[in-house]
Amino acid sequence: MLGELEEVARELGYRVRYEKGDFAGGDCRVRENKILVVNKFVPIEAKISTIARTLARLGSGSVFITPQVRKLLDEESDRLTSVVNSAAGQMRGTEAEQKQV
Repeated sequence: MLGELEEVARELGYRVRYEKGDFAGGDCRVRENKILVVNKFVPIEAKISTIARTLARLGSGSVFITPQVRKLLDEESDRLTSVVNSAAGQMRGTEAEQKQV
């Protein structure tokens, strides 16, 4: 699965780099280079999740993706949507509380 995700990232023009440090991972640009940085010391499940989460957010364009990888990206996309909706709901609740004060 990890190799398939790396291949999709490469086909989208990203260079996958495994680095050490205290970070969650994700995509960035350095000059004209698109880079997807993954923490090399986290378990393989976290590496897979980092790449899948990033690809789900970026979209896969016209790149062929196996059904297994597509399912994972869809799950990550749903998870991201849920997190965003939850945060938006919390912000609305905070705004309502501030208006009452």
